[in-house]
Formats: sequence, structure tokens, C-alpha cells
Amino acid sequence: MRKSILLIVCILNLFAIDLYAQESAIKNAMQKKKNTIENAINKQKDIVENAINKQIQMFAQVNSNPSSELKHQIFSPFYEGWNIRSTFGLTNYRSSFNESNDAGSFEIAGTKKINNYINITSSLNIMNLQGKRNLESVKELDYQYYNLYEGNGDYFASRITELSLVFSGDLLNRLLSLIMLQINEDFIFPKRFTIDYNIGVGVCNFHSIRYNLISDSYIYAYGYNDLQGNFESRKSFWKLPKSTTLIYGPSIIYHLSKVSKIYLSSFMRYAYTPYLDADKGLGEGDRFRNVSLGYIYSFNFLKK
Repeated sequence: MRKSILLIVCILNLFAIDLYAQESAIKNAMQKKKNTIENAINKQKDIVENAINKQIQMFAQVNSNPSSELKHQIFSPFYEGWNIRSTFGLTNYRSSFNESNDAGSFEIAGTKKINNYINITSSLNIMNLQGKRNLESVKELDYQYYNLYEGNGDYFASRITELSLVFSGDLLNRLLSLIMLQINEDFIFPKRFTIDYNIGVGVCNFHSIRYNLISDSYIYAYGYNDLQGNFESRKSFWKLPKSTTLIYGPSIIYHLSKVSKIYLSSFMRYAYTPYLDADKGLGEGDRFRNVSLGYIYSFNFLKK
């Protein structure tokens, strides 16, 4: 009987010891987890406080020095962010001259980076225009025919020399990125590509001449000495007729390296004259699209 009681006592002791050990292990685990959470919270607090302090310090530095980083972001230094660009392209004339209406163009331009969002470009463009129309196209127009028109359709050839000032910004880039992020949260816009939208104005002079389609005989011209009887003798460059132009459209830049880029643009041009095709037409301005492909070289006048 005593042995049975002793055995029961031993079993109860062992059970009590095991229960105590389990309670201690659970308590230690909970304490360890609590310590881990507290350390993580303290670490996050330190990170946030350091970031806030850093921003406060930067803000104080900018306020104490107006020519510091904030000003640098608004306007890039004059000696930085320069590009020179040359392109070749095609023009597509938009009017009743809707046949054979593609011709060539050339551009040389200089670009200055104003800030991280806007560039300004000054360019010299030499653009050829041409087009022809058949008899039916001419009949659809409601105006008096020119005296030398033979009634069998006509065609024209024109050349424009333009100086322009164009502003470009990466608004399209940002809009496309925003749209794609709504579709795919992991979307990252390719760093080598930049998509800009451009808008600007130009001043040009031009000469244009129009012929009968079948006989190739002269009908009318602008920028020629036709009033003196020299129908196909062009005036001097400074005496050519002039017009202003409105320029707008997108452009794409592919970055080959820090200094080399490939450039593609598609600009619409609206000229405030109806005589680019030597035809009054409806008396409104003439317009055409110019698609260009070229090369950009980037440089700085000074190095930091």
C-alpha cells in the first residue's frame, strides 16, 4: 500500500514539473515575441524620425540659401543640358492635293534643358511640299479657277524655310505611366525611352508654283517674278512671301548612351496662309504633317 501511494506521489510530482516547464516555455516564448515586436516598432520609429529630421534639415538649408537645391531643380544651370539634333524626314500635305503629296525635309536644332520636365528647342527646318489633284477634286471646290488653268487637274511644288521655337515636356510619359500602373502595379516605364509632347511657333518664307496636270504649263505662283513676266524665275530669299506657323505633336527619344540618342517626331504644322500650294482654295490656312527621324548629341559646356 505504501508503495502504491509513493508511486502516485512521484507521478504527480513529475506531472507538476512537466506542467511548470511547459508554462515557463510558453511564457518565455511570449516574452521573446513581445520583445521582438517592441524592437521592430522602435526601429521603425527611429527610421521615421531620421527621415523627418533629414527633410527638416534639407528644408532649412534651402530656405537659408535661395540658390541651393530648390533653385537648381527649377532652372538647370546654363552650361548643362544642351543637345544638338539633326533629322531627315517626310512631309505629307493635307488638302485637296491628295495624290503624290509626300516630299522630303531636313532639320538642324539646338535644345536646352530648362528643368527635369521642360526643354526648349530652336530649329531651322527646310521642308518641301508637293501634291496633285485630278479634275474631279478641283470641281468640288467652290471658287473661281485661275485664268491659265486648263480644267484637267493640276499639281504644285513648294519649299519652306522655317525658324521655330518649340517647348517640349514629358507629360505623355507621365500619363502613360499612370495609366499602365492602374492596369499593372508592377509596371515600370522603360528608362531608355522618353515620350514628349511639343508645342511651338515658327516663322517661315516660302515659294510655290502650280502647273496644269496634262500640259505641265504654268498656272500661278507665289515667290516668283511672274508679275514681271518671268513666270518661273524665283525671287531672292529675303523677298519671298512669309507666314507664321503653329507646331504641335509628339516625339520619342531612345537613349543609346548618356550623350547619344535616337529621335523620332511627328509634328503637325499649320501655316497662317492659304498659298503654300499656290492656290487660294477656301482661303484658310494650309497644314501638313512632318515625320522626322534623326540623331541627338548631348553635351555640357563645363563639367562639375
